[in-house]
Amino acid sequence: MQPVLMIAKYPQATIRFCIMFRPLIYFFFIGIVGSFSVELSKFVNTKYLFQYTLGDIVASTMIISVMTFVISTSISAALIQFFGKMLGGKGNFKQMFRAISLTYIPYIWILPVLLFWMQLSPESYFVIPGKELTIGDTIMTYVGPILILIASIWSLFLIVKSIQEVQRLSLLRSIVSLLLLVIVIVSFGIILFKTTGIFLI
Repeated sequence: MQPVLMIAKYPQATIRFCIMFRPLIYFFFIGIVGSFSVELSKFVNTKYLFQYTLGDIVASTMIISVMTFVISTSISAALIQFFGKMLGGKGNFKQMFRAISLTYIPYIWILPVLLFWMQLSPESYFVIPGKELTIGDTIMTYVGPILILIASIWSLFLIVKSIQEVQRLSLLRSIVSLLLLVIVIVSFGIILFKTTGIFLI
């Protein structure tokens, strides 16, 4: 079974297979690569003044993605584990962490697109003052964000499936667990922004 491919067709079965048979390092690899893609996607439509090279951006993003993966996945797994238990869940933190790591796979699918897009058409990937866009660049300004949106939606779908598989909850209770997680993260982000001016996302 190739989880990166099979999770699209058999999401819950793939999650179950990986939790049972894949070593911990596998989940870290999937999560870090997926987190790298997530962090790269955050540069889309941001202002780029050539103060750093594209190589610098890619290298620093890879380093940051290691920290963001470990921290965000640990917090998300702990909160979902807590909410899942409140709703009658049966899983544990270790299983939840591994399952959440797999939800980064949709971002791995779009990683080659992001890297090629950044290198071949930085004027459409970033916002570069005074730079005119060609027809191809203009098309990418729409296609790229749509692919990121699709990956994000699919990732949320996989989180729900992960909760169902690990916690043995119904679809409704799994969605409620995810909504509680989103509420906590958004609330914390608002408080953080109001007190420090720092955006959480």
